[in-house]
Amino acid sequence: MANIQMVAPSTQDEMRQVSFPDMMQTLYAYRKTIIVVVSICLAVGIFLSILPRKYKAEGGLWVEPGESSGMALSSLSSVLNGETNAIVTSEVDILEGRTVLLRVAKDLDLVNNKDFWGPFAFIEQPSPSDRTLDNAYTRDVVYKKLSHTIKIDNDPKDEIIKIDATTISPELSAKIVNALIKDYLAYLIEMRYGATQRATEWLQQQVTDMKNKVDGEETEITMLQQKLGVVGFNPQNATYLGGQSLTELTSAANEATLERLMAEAKLRSLKATNPNLVEDEITPLPKPGVQNQSAQSLISTLRASQAQASSNYMKLLSLYGPNYPEVKQVKAQLDDVTRQIVVEEQRVLNQAQLAFNSAADSEKMATAKLSSEKSKLFGDRNDMQRFTLLIADYSSDRALYEALVQHLQEASLTSALDAADVDVTDLATVPGKPTIFGPLLLIPGTLILGLILGCSLALWLRTLNRRIIAADEVSKATGLPLLAQVPHIRFDKTTEANQTPRLVVVSRKSHYAEAMQALRASLLLARPGSPPRVILFASAMPGEGKSTTAINLAATLALHGARVLVCDCDLRKGTLAKNLQLSTQRGISSVLTLQSPLEAAIQVFPSLPGLFVLADGPRPPDPAVLVGSDEMRAMVADCRERFDFVIIDSPPVLGIADGLHVGQLADAVIMVVRENVSNRKAVVESVSGMIAAHLPLAGFVFNDVDPRASGYSYGYSYRDYYSGYYTDKEEGEKALPEEVTR
Repeated sequence: MANIQMVAPSTQDEMRQVSFPDMMQTLYAYRKTIIVVVSICLAVGIFLSILPRKYKAEGGLWVEPGESSGMALSSLSSVLNGETNAIVTSEVDILEGRTVLLRVAKDLDLVNNKDFWGPFAFIEQPSPSDRTLDNAYTRDVVYKKLSHTIKIDNDPKDEIIKIDATTISPELSAKIVNALIKDYLAYLIEMRYGATQRATEWLQQQVTDMKNKVDGEETEITMLQQKLGVVGFNPQNATYLGGQSLTELTSAANEATLERLMAEAKLRSLKATNPNLVEDEITPLPKPGVQNQSAQSLISTLRASQAQASSNYMKLLSLYGPNYPEVKQVKAQLDDVTRQIVVEEQRVLNQAQLAFNSAADSEKMATAKLSSEKSKLFGDRNDMQRFTLLIADYSSDRALYEALVQHLQEASLTSALDAADVDVTDLATVPGKPTIFGPLLLIPGTLILGLILGCSLALWLRTLNRRIIAADEVSKATGLPLLAQVPHIRFDKTTEANQTPRLVVVSRKSHYAEAMQALRASLLLARPGSPPRVILFASAMPGEGKSTTAINLAATLALHGARVLVCDCDLRKGTLAKNLQLSTQRGISSVLTLQSPLEAAIQVFPSLPGLFVLADGPRPPDPAVLVGSDEMRAMVADCRERFDFVIIDSPPVLGIADGLHVGQLADAVIMVVRENVSNRKAVVESVSGMIAAHLPLAGFVFNDVDPRASGYSYGYSYRDYYSGYYTDKEEGEKALPEEVTR
């Protein structure tokens, strides 16, 4: 027999080379899957082609990374509004936020706009009674729909925010984009002005209190002037007062009070501001009327580093994934910069708190010193001294009041100017072309896509499928030579009396009969002059067609004039005699248990001289003991003497040792493998077991092959060739039923 070289099961898939014929065979085997995928894609294409075509309008915003406005008027306005670097991601979050989108929905009345809801408005649009944004359910539905309609994108490499909206109406798409830009800018002004407003409201109260104090002092001075008869009295010329000392102390007290108010305003503003808007270093004691011209703060630098690190991380993450070493390194850098920003934001807040505490202490000290000096100089409190003191207090309080009013006005103006760090780059125009192709391109495109997806799915399923679909898979996995490929055929189990059962093909006018002739030739020519006489048919699992192949090979040998005996050695579940409509009362089990002589157990096959059958017989209690006994050896030797060929049908190899015992008595063992049924791993393990048992493996038969498949058509597609020799076409090539392919 042939020298069999087994291939390790673990490497069989690696050794399998995918060729064009293999690929075509796989596509044919999964043709139903491909047809389903193509049908689904084509149906989607047809469905999309009948839907209204969609139009996409585009607009853009530019977020300035530097100082928001060159018109900052004072140091207080810088503190209250922050000369910040806008974080683009924060602006995108605002654009996608619920507040801004619902403003757009309200401005355009989208809840009642059928173009907004699209062709499925009857499903998605709220009922007429709920079509108001005051309804919580309606707000949720509108917000979700608008979120899907609008797409906001930003390239990490720049500060441009791209906005697009897609609806079935080109005009509505443009309106949504422009309304979003308008409402976003308005909301941005309100949001940033609100942070300033919360601080200025407190400062306004301080200005009001100071004004009341100044008005009271002015009234009292007027009354003292009338009483003393003083007109245009200038207290700076009063030589009887410690004028120089009192003036200096009053100026110091006023300056300390202003510094305390400024520091408290800064602290309140920082506490009320989003931490992401904190950018600049805080100057503890800013000078009135002097603009803050400080260099870029550390926190601004850190935020720039954070933006760069985030851009690098997202780029590397999309290329290599989260577990790539360089991606992990950049992620660690990004996390470190983020932690530094948090620490720096807290440091800025702490600095503002310290500045306020320092200014408050300075104010207390200056006020206490001034009060002490006043008590020392004007202890007797006569009217002239009282008048002079009021003049000094009035002058200083009015100067402080005017300074506070000026700072408050500048802060209110700059709060609006600081919202100018976002500019419009493009307003949306009405689109002229739809985003989806028309039916002439959409339907062929989806058809081609379906073919690509279907073929890809078929090839992928083939990699997961463990079933054998080609003969070369068996040859590469086991090293066994191919003896013959046997095509599909359907046998009719209904027979009339004195007719040959259709389980056996005796006609030479069919592909199946030709395959049997090829199998006979392969066996007889393998060893010219000494062909195998005892031939065992085996399979890895039930249902692979070894019984049918065995009886038809025996019939083919009998047609050539040989005396052939078919033995059903499956003593556990033999069905050969039953399918051939022969008696099962006597058989191999009867002969081995000495209940019947061999001559009495052998039955003549009807209508085919030279073909004999030895059934399995009654079920024995221990089949493995019988087939491995000396009686079995003696029976096979006796059959060898009586017949030219002995064809043995054995039980499946996996899990049952009967076939290995019988195989020791055979001259040749033929493995039967069924297309698209046999499991690759099971076949390899079965062949490995037979090689380990030193059985004479001759090769394998690839059974139940589809003659329309590309792999089979090489040897059996010449139908015109056969029809030229045979005119009787009664033998059809049909599928083999499961119940007769044990």
